[in-house]
Amino acid sequence: MMPKEYALGRHLLSLRWDNNTIKIIVGITLSLFYCQRSIASRTTAFTSGDWQDSFIWDNGKPTCGDTIFIDTGVTVTVSTPDLHLDEASTPPCSTAMYLEISGELQFQAGFKAYFPCNTHIYLTDSGTVTKGTGWGSSNIISICETVVWKAQDGDVSGPTFIGPGLPITLADFTAEPFNETVLLSWTTSSEINNNYFTINRSYDLKKVVAIAEVPGSGNSRELLSYRYIDIDPGNGTIYYQLKQTDFDGRSETFQWVSVNVNPQISDEFEIKPTYSNGFLTISVSDLAGEMIEVDLLTIEGRILYQGRESVIRDSYQFVVDLNKLSYRGMAIVRLTSFKGAKSFKIFLSTTQ
Repeated sequence: MMPKEYALGRHLLSLRWDNNTIKIIVGITLSLFYCQRSIASRTTAFTSGDWQDSFIWDNGKPTCGDTIFIDTGVTVTVSTPDLHLDEASTPPCSTAMYLEISGELQFQAGFKAYFPCNTHIYLTDSGTVTKGTGWGSSNIISICETVVWKAQDGDVSGPTFIGPGLPITLADFTAEPFNETVLLSWTTSSEINNNYFTINRSYDLKKVVAIAEVPGSGNSRELLSYRYIDIDPGNGTIYYQLKQTDFDGRSETFQWVSVNVNPQISDEFEIKPTYSNGFLTISVSDLAGEMIEVDLLTIEGRILYQGRESVIRDSYQFVVDLNKLSYRGMAIVRLTSFKGAKSFKIFLSTTQ
């Protein structure tokens, strides 16, 4: 029989239909199946039962490196045999796991669970870890060969971590000069039990002042971006630090970043803003024929208003109606033209 060609991924596979070829193909298929299942995945316990029972999990019994959820109202029991999912297991597991418990993880009659280093176990506000019935005095949870819970500690209810917590995973934190201000930006790739961020500022890395608190997002497994504008940073080299605090008061502090602030306001044009009764009037000079971009932002960097204005005379006024904005508080107006950029601060209130 003539060989047949099949597309396999990006490769072209030529097959001859004989017994040896069939055995090879079957071997490849089985290997691919087991490789796919060995890749870390997400699995959720949607009905009560023993941890070792595959049918209680929507994506199969948890394996090394998995992200594991126990749904509200579901009780997962650890009984014979013990759970071995750590570096000393056979085969060894060195990939961290994440376990989020909204139901109950129950240990029976002294059984144990061993997880790899950097594993995180989080109990939501409805989650519990219990020692169940029976003797249970030697029930333990071990992470990285360290016991983080034992039966003598008693039942645990959330929201809390068992063992080390990982409130957030910080992807980046930057500080950039923004006219006379500093724009602070940061991104998280995950958040657990995250209450708020604190922004610290220092000029010498000795005296540190907290200048702002920014609310966190609680729990998230998405990429989230935050911004804050320091409206009065001063000049020279300035250092900023991000601190995170979770709902039970634990905190994590990250490395300092620095920025050099040396405001050089363009003398190419002048602006004179006035704010009254919800209308912002901006007077400009020496910009005839220019197109000006107008941005109004909160100090957190949220855009309140954007517009474009064509200047038709050397001395020109234009008005921005801010009555429709619900925001009240400090804001920054930024004007950008071909000749440069300028910004100024205004306070939006109901009395002006």
